[in-house]
Formats: sequence, C-alpha cells, structure tokens
Amino acid sequence: MNQKVLHAFISSADEHSCYFLAECLRRGKLFVETPPLSEFFSVVHVGNKGGKWFSVYPPGWPLIWSFGLRCGISDWLNPAMSALSLVFFYFVAKKLFSRSAAGLGFALTALSPFFLFTGASYFSHGTCLLAISVFLWAFVEWQRTESETGRVVWAGIAAFAVGYGLMTRYLTMAAVAGPFLLYHFLHCLEHTGRSSGTTGVSWVLGWRLKLRRSEWVFVSVVLAFMLLILWQNYQVSGTPLKAPNKYDKSWERLGFKRGHYTPVDGFFYLLARIFYLMDWFAPPIVGAYLFLIFRKPCGLREDKRSRFSLQTIFSLTPVFLALAYFLYYSWGGNQWGPRYWWEGMPFLAVAVADRLVRMWRERGVRVQKFILVFIAASFASSGILFAKHAEFTEEASRQRRALYDAAVKTTQGPAIVFIKGFLGDKLVMSEDDAVRNSPFLNGPILYAHDLGPRNGELKKYFPDRTFYRGTYDREKNRAVIERIV
Repeated sequence: MNQKVLHAFISSADEHSCYFLAECLRRGKLFVETPPLSEFFSVVHVGNKGGKWFSVYPPGWPLIWSFGLRCGISDWLNPAMSALSLVFFYFVAKKLFSRSAAGLGFALTALSPFFLFTGASYFSHGTCLLAISVFLWAFVEWQRTESETGRVVWAGIAAFAVGYGLMTRYLTMAAVAGPFLLYHFLHCLEHTGRSSGTTGVSWVLGWRLKLRRSEWVFVSVVLAFMLLILWQNYQVSGTPLKAPNKYDKSWERLGFKRGHYTPVDGFFYLLARIFYLMDWFAPPIVGAYLFLIFRKPCGLREDKRSRFSLQTIFSLTPVFLALAYFLYYSWGGNQWGPRYWWEGMPFLAVAVADRLVRMWRERGVRVQKFILVFIAASFASSGILFAKHAEFTEEASRQRRALYDAAVKTTQGPAIVFIKGFLGDKLVMSEDDAVRNSPFLNGPILYAHDLGPRNGELKKYFPDRTFYRGTYDREKNRAVIERIV
C-alpha cells in the first residue's frame, strides 16, 4: 500500500511537519534557527517565529520517525504499528466481549480502506492508535489483577501509553482515555461515613479520593509526560502553556467563537464527516452503529457491573472522539476519510460485531441468514470502496510526486528548484505545501518559492548550486523542470 498506491510520498503538510521535527530530533534539537531568506522556504505547518524554525506538532510520532530514518525503515513504521495495534485490540475485545466479536471486528477494521490508507501513510495516527491499544490492554489487566505488585506494573504500562499518546495527539488520546480513567478513579472515591445521614454540601464533603500505590504510579508517569510536553512548549514558544501550533497560529483553539466557529458549523462538520466516513468505511457497519447508539448504547448486556461499564465505554468511544472534535474549528484531517476519527474505528467495528454475534446466538435461522448477508455486504462494500480509492489515490500520488522525481532525474549537482503554481491534476498540491526541505537545507536539491525578481537573492546566497524552475503542465499531465541560467 505504502509503495504501490501512495508511492511512499509525504502527501500532506501535516506529514511533512512531522518529518521536519524528526530530522531535528535526529540531531537532538526541537527546532533550528530561522535560515537566511527564509521566505523562499516557508511551508505549511512549519512555524517561523522569534528566530526559530519549528514543527507545530508534538514529538511523539516524530521521535519514532527519527529512529526509522536512522535505520532506513521509515516506510514500514506506520504499517507495522497499525497492524500491531489491531493485535492488541483483538486481545482486549476478546476479554471484554467474545472471541467471535473480536475476530469479526478485527477483520472489518483491517480490510477497510480507511484503516489501510491512513495506516500506510506518514501521519501520527499510527503511533496514537498503538498507544491507545496498549493503554486499553494494560487498563483491562489493571482492573482485573488482584495483587498490588501486578496492579502497579499494569498501571505503569497504561500510564506510559497515555503519556506517549498525549505527546502524539493531545485531543485524540484525551478523548479516548478520559472516559476509561474517569470510570476507574470514580471507583477510588469512598465516603468517610461522617455525614452519612445528611444531604447537600455536608454529604458531598464526606467523600474522599483513596489512591493506592498503582494509582500514584499512574498519575506520576502521566505527569512526567505532561512535563515533557510543557518543556517542548517552553523551548519553542517561550511559554509552557502555549503549544507550538498555538504559537504559530494564534487562532488555534478548542470551543466556539462568533464569526469564527459556531455550534452550527460544528454540527455541519459532524454530519459531513459521517457521510464522508461512509465513503471510506463499510456503510452497513457505520449505519448499524448509528442505529445502535440512538436506539440503545450498542445494546449492551447487563451482566456484571464492571464488565458492563467497560463494554459501554468501549462501544461509545467513537462518540467521545466525535464530540471532542466537534469542539475543534478545523475541517482539516480529511485525507483518506475523516482521519480525526480514525482511532475510533476499531471500537466501532467491535461494537457492531458484538451486537451481530449476540443476535446470531439469540435469534433463529432467519435472522442468522440476514446477518450472513449483512456481513458479506459489509466486506463487499469495503472491497468496492478500496478499489475506487486505490485507483484515484495511486494516480493522484504519482502526479503529486512527479515534480520531485523529475528534479532528481534532470538536475545536475547541488541544485535549487523554484516551484511555481500547483502540482498534480487529479488532487492538486499548492505551492505553499510543496516547498519541502530538510530543516538544515542540506539536501542535494532544495525546493523554494518562485518569488520572481527576488530569485536573484537566493542565487547570490547559494552560488555553488544550479537553478531550475519546476511547474506542472496540467494539459500534458506531466512535471516540467527547466534550467535557469
């Protein structure tokens, strides 16, 4: 998928920003000094402020990517982490639901184009999903283990996963892990009994939070990661509470603001993402999930209290994720499906699979035949969607990287290519997105904005490089590289 369909191409500015930070981290840096004539090299999601040139994203995925770059395995990292995540999800789902539900949910997720495309890309979602899956695995073991030593170990693993997830995608990890942690720590509340016969304020004040060693370990590890996040903020923005993205874009926020982002906008985005999801994930499964959550929270069995509660939280996780991003103003994250919701897909698939498995066991032959047709239609729709998107994306990715391939073949010696206009035809890439370089501007080919009369300034600064102009001819559907004398 990564090689044949995506052509191992960094398609999005988000991916390039993470690559930028990965290269910085390889040299032990969180940013580099703003280069001379930096306006020639400005690119989306790479901030340039206060004499610093920096990625706007946290370092969780870039840190892993830097390791991949050093070892020459960067193309395989996200596919491997995404696949490993599903293995953890399978074991968690088997414990909370059943082996059949886990297996069916695994298959529905693994064969969906939404999972396959994003899992093969260079986005941070693969790292976040792995952190979520490890957290869930450790969290369930934490709840079930009776020995305090075992609880401390599982709490430590769960905390590490939560911390690393927060250091990768703040909002996604918080939206997924938050309800599980609320469930756990609410059970740590106990009443002192001093005000048992009263109500109101006296009764409320009678509660206290009783934390055991495992809870303290969990809190301590998560706090350590939060300090690392605050340290990155401070190093880049000069303020611990201002993230690089906020430092670069002052309008970044959660919540609503009149004239900028309103609940009406959020509701429109929510509906649009649901329909968009059906173009990337089996429509019968998405429709069934929507039906179940509106009819009854996924039709869960009311057996043991802890099992029931964890099942409910697990099954409603896609809803929590959607609500979290309802508060975020951006329609972005729309490559290969509504990828802000990507980490919620294994939860959705398992929730529907569990309901189908229980219907199979509880109903007669007629319903069983319907379930077989429903499952077959779901897999068939995934196959049809995959074929459609694979054909489109393969051509679009090939067109987008055509200029870079042409530059490698055409240029001689160290070179600079001035990019002019949009790249590609099927899914165009803007010039602001296309000027991509190492943060150290040390590549054999540098890409720069074509600033017309000012191009001479760059020629004087890089006298040892040859210069070219790169464009994309949409009529002939090919990249054009021309030598500039």
